[in-house]
Amino acid sequence: MGGQTCFVNPPYSQNKKWVQKCYEESLKPNTTVVLLVPARTDVNWFHEYVFGKADVRLVRGRLRFGGSENSAPFPSMVCVYGANKEMYRPEETMCVSRMQRELDNAK
Repeated sequence: MGGQTCFVNPPYSQNKKWVQKCYEESLKPNTTVVLLVPARTDVNWFHEYVFGKADVRLVRGRLRFGGSENSAPFPSMVCVYGANKEMYRPEETMCVSRMQRELDNAK
């Protein structure tokens, strides 16, 4: 994938595998990976592949996708890896802006 920017929202049952892959891909030149995962600071994958390796943005509230009546049963975080992570501003991206609108509507 090197030299690109990608957004990843992995299946939550496979977080460790996807988080590891995102971290490894972000090591390629000029590559930025933006990852949406549950905010689980108590699991090994967080300490192995997120803490100290990505910029982490915690999402206020719980996400709700599509027309779902229920929100996620866990908090979420956006992890930004790689070349442009210091330039990433979540409020300027379409995916996070849409998530924020959905959160605001859920209140």
